[in-house]
Amino acid sequence: LRLRWLEARLALMAGDTEGVLERVDQLLARIVALPEGAEDPSPAEVRLLRTEALLLQADILMGSGDSTAGMEVLSGLRTGYAESSAAERSYLTEADYHASIGDFEAAQATLLKLASLYQASELAPQALFEAALYCERRGPEHFAAAVRVHHDLTVRYPTDKLLFAARLKQGDLLRQMNDFAGAQIVYEDLIHLFP
Repeated sequence: LRLRWLEARLALMAGDTEGVLERVDQLLARIVALPEGAEDPSPAEVRLLRTEALLLQADILMGSGDSTAGMEVLSGLRTGYAESSAAERSYLTEADYHASIGDFEAAQATLLKLASLYQASELAPQALFEAALYCERRGPEHFAAAVRVHHDLTVRYPTDKLLFAARLKQGDLLRQMNDFAGAQIVYEDLIHLFP
């Protein structure tokens, strides 16, 4: 079952989508049909396989243009398996879809939701960083909001590897907003923190 999931995932990544949705549907049907309480695979493994297959199914549906069905699968994944890694990553999938159709506001909102629902997750800093980038892409009138999102990342996750990049973007945005004093403070802080 793991290899069938991997085969479908690799086919999607390679752009070979013909028949992939049917294979994932069959995989989900087999996972559902597994006997409960079995030792091999364990219930935890079955749950993991099911969540990953659901995320893959949503990815395929949204990639093929059926965003409504894809969003329904994501919603079901988040409702039924909210604590799973796949549920967390489902927000990234949704944000990627919104960005692909040029809806940067929805992409930003989706990532901010991820960061607020899963604050302890390793994905939260990444979600904030990408949300700020989408905010910036919405135009100069949203630069101040992007600066605030970058600032939020630096305050909430001061040891994250994205700290430098977030502060640098913050300084660049302030400079573009003609706030040269604010930009200078950010740059000097960066020089001090990362000599």
